[in-house]
Amino acid sequence: MTLKAWMAGMAAAAIAVAVLSGCSEDPSLASSKDRQPAESNGSNGANGSGGSGAKGPSAGTLERYRDYATKNYRSASRWLCWPGADDVCSNELSVAIVNPNGVRYDTIERASDPQFDCFYVYPTISRDGGLLSDWNASADEEGVAATFQVAPLASSCRVIAPVYRQWTLESLATRLGGGSNAGSEHDPFEDVLDAWRTYMATENGGRGVVLVGHSQGSALLSELIRSEIEPNPDVAELLIAAYLPGFSVQVPDGELVGGTFASTPLCATPSDTGCVVTWSSYRASEPALPGSIFGRNEPPTVAACNPPSALDGSRSITRPLFPAQRSDSVLASLVPSVGAGDGWFGDTALEATYAALPEFITIECAQTDTHRFASVTVNADATDPRADGIQGDLGAGWGLHLLDVSLVLGDMVELIEDQYAGWAKR
Repeated sequence: MTLKAWMAGMAAAAIAVAVLSGCSEDPSLASSKDRQPAESNGSNGANGSGGSGAKGPSAGTLERYRDYATKNYRSASRWLCWPGADDVCSNELSVAIVNPNGVRYDTIERASDPQFDCFYVYPTISRDGGLLSDWNASADEEGVAATFQVAPLASSCRVIAPVYRQWTLESLATRLGGGSNAGSEHDPFEDVLDAWRTYMATENGGRGVVLVGHSQGSALLSELIRSEIEPNPDVAELLIAAYLPGFSVQVPDGELVGGTFASTPLCATPSDTGCVVTWSSYRASEPALPGSIFGRNEPPTVAACNPPSALDGSRSITRPLFPAQRSDSVLASLVPSVGAGDGWFGDTALEATYAALPEFITIECAQTDTHRFASVTVNADATDPRADGIQGDLGAGWGLHLLDVSLVLGDMVELIEDQYAGWAKR
């Protein structure tokens, strides 16, 4: 699947966004054009006080990037997360561990000396007016995505996350109405490529890298793999793994490589490196239908499914990290909220960022004639105080797209550590 194909598929989903958001004029959904100018050296709504931004090449910098001159990523405000910055990825990470018989608290410790990096591209999140978002990241859009999708990975890696001018929710609605993005003079991939080259020129220094995306972010990282990583063996050598949920990576049926990528295979074991992990989530009780958006086969290839909880797609208990407030998620304001007394553990208010629920979620890959996807079962028990369900259904055809990452975020943390260990021994 290409970025254009992803856009065409996502256009069908835009009707749910348009209906649920109602083109709201609520100030909380206002365009981020009303926020801080992009070139400021101070803080912005998502990344705190920021860092020093791009610096210069080091001894380990790949020769092909050594003389690269950044186009748009010199300012610290252009990075959601950057090594050493006071930003959303440097916040204290508290976890409420919600068992059937009670709640206890823990923290996710940031790695003191991480040996590899995670390069994150966030999903479609912007409610800015127009086809493209602006440069101004906000705490309730890009900041929320980073908090609930990548910040816990700071326990293992340095997190690098560029701000980029993405296709907005409005642009998806435009395509749904029969319009196009032809009036735009900018391709979001240009920003992601510039950010990647800036990072490689100034901060990478020969370190291994894990790519992490979701939805539009996964589509853009897929293009990065095809155009920048696969053609260049020296760059491909640094790829530990790529996590591309919420995007239909295609492979020939029964094969690990081919289709979307020419030479980058699916990860088959925890020690595999230079490979891809991908999945799209649907409830077992509401599986993908022929018109569903994610996990769609593109004959003669099929959608890949190898979630981090079990790379072979077999039935597995996951290690979810949900937002501690049960109604929260990426685009949470578009999802019906739960009642005040209907939290993860009765009416207990969880004083944490995340809620971990052991033995709560089971996933296994499933397939129909048209789709392959991660089938999700909630292991509910009506006799205990723990919640019996999860939020995240946005509309017909979406499945559990908003929770793709949260459902297995703890598994991602564990798997990338195993993959780094394998990469370091190569």
